[in-house]
Amino acid sequence: MVLRTRGIDYQSLDQAGRDYVVKRLEAAFRTLNDRARIYQVLFKHNRPQITLQNYDNALVQATVEQRRAFLEEKADRLYEVEIFWIVMIDGNYARTGLLHALSQLPKAPAEAFKQMKALLAGDQQ
Repeated sequence: MVLRTRGIDYQSLDQAGRDYVVKRLEAAFRTLNDRARIYQVLFKHNRPQITLQNYDNALVQATVEQRRAFLEEKADRLYEVEIFWIVMIDGNYARTGLLHALSQLPKAPAEAFKQMKALLAGDQQ
């Protein structure tokens, strides 16, 4: 599975805010076991397209135009980062588990109940 995530603006967060984000990511990683591998892929694009909205209020629009001019002046030093997480699961781990058995209920109820019974009766809980 490949997941695309948006980065956070770490410069606008205090230490507690950054710690909170890191702890959330760590908690997500802890849900996986040793059969899962995670790869992070970063793409850095220079001179990103800057899109700003137009506003009816003249004062707000003037401020937006000033900001646009400021950012375009610094365009050579600006960049955008895209983050992709690749989650790979080894073997048939992806096909065993309660969630998989539940997802099979509409397609093959007998097989789904058989899988759930095996999961709940055995060591695989």
